[in-house]
Amino acid sequence: MRAYFETELGKLYHGDCLEILGGLEEAHVVNTDPPYNLNKDYGNETSDNLPEDEYWSWFGQVFGQIRKKIRDGYLYCSHSDQGLWNAKPTIEGAGFEYVQLLIWWARNGYSHALHTKTWAFRHEAILFFRIGNPESLDIKKSGMWFQSVIEAVRPQSNYKEGRYHVTQKPTKLYRTILDRTPGEVTLDPFMGSGTTALVCEDLNRRWIGIEISEKYCEIAAKRIERETRQRKLF
Repeated sequence: MRAYFETELGKLYHGDCLEILGGLEEAHVVNTDPPYNLNKDYGNETSDNLPEDEYWSWFGQVFGQIRKKIRDGYLYCSHSDQGLWNAKPTIEGAGFEYVQLLIWWARNGYSHALHTKTWAFRHEAILFFRIGNPESLDIKKSGMWFQSVIEAVRPQSNYKEGRYHVTQKPTKLYRTILDRTPGEVTLDPFMGSGTTALVCEDLNRRWIGIEISEKYCEIAAKRIERETRQRKLF
């Protein structure tokens, strides 16, 4: 299977993860941010507005395929406040053991609109699972690494990191997670603009990414290429 883009550490595949996962090597960590079915505009390749039963059926199929690629390892899956209560049992049904809930505190919100009937969101949930008997999390970091609430500013277009994707996660968030989590190969079946790969490149860890949108494959490839060039300078 030919990669869309690759470096010495990783490969990015363009296509549907349900079609690609079966042909991949075994991974040890999964770090992913799947579509939440909240009608976000990801482009023409996929729908983020499926009937609920259809969405959760698809979600279960994806994590069933992911489960086949992990023997002993960890899984981190972001989801929305609305979807959290379905995501947990669905992933457990695929064979993963729930560990705990992590919270990404973004500080800056999605919009400045007044919330007259709800509270303004400044966080997202990250479900943390394990499978089998993986190595323990790294305990050699300072105390900040042990907190279940991780503070990282949401990417904006005028920030140094830039913003390339409608649901882009900050590199600080993923670095905090992956720097503590042992595993030779990290898999992200919803790579988006490439943040998981960027962090793996920085940590000198192997990675595999899948992205259904060619537009975001191109964006991710350019971001990863810039990161690898910078690493070689140092």
